[in-house]
Amino acid sequence: MTEAVQHFGQIDVLVNNAGYGQLGWFQDAAEEEIRRQFEVNLFGTMNVTREVLPVMRKQKSGHIFTVSSTAEFNGVEGSSLYAASKFAVEGWMQGAEP
Repeated sequence: MTEAVQHFGQIDVLVNNAGYGQLGWFQDAAEEEIRRQFEVNLFGTMNVTREVLPVMRKQKSGHIFTVSSTAEFNGVEGSSLYAASKFAVEGWMQGAEP
């Protein structure tokens, strides 16, 4: 984050768009696969946001856009891990402070 601020002078926008879809049946997924799905889609998004927030608060400006998925509203067969991670992202963003 420091390098970005040094290079550009400030951070105006963060777009949280990282993620991937772990597809397949839940009962066939190893615990490591489940954890990796949440590490990337939820905790990765949280970690990047946590890093940029102090910079934007200090600047008193900036926008954060978090891209989720329609899977957060309507999970489909074979995508329960992906849908669960996107439900979690949506819940986190709904409860986030302004």
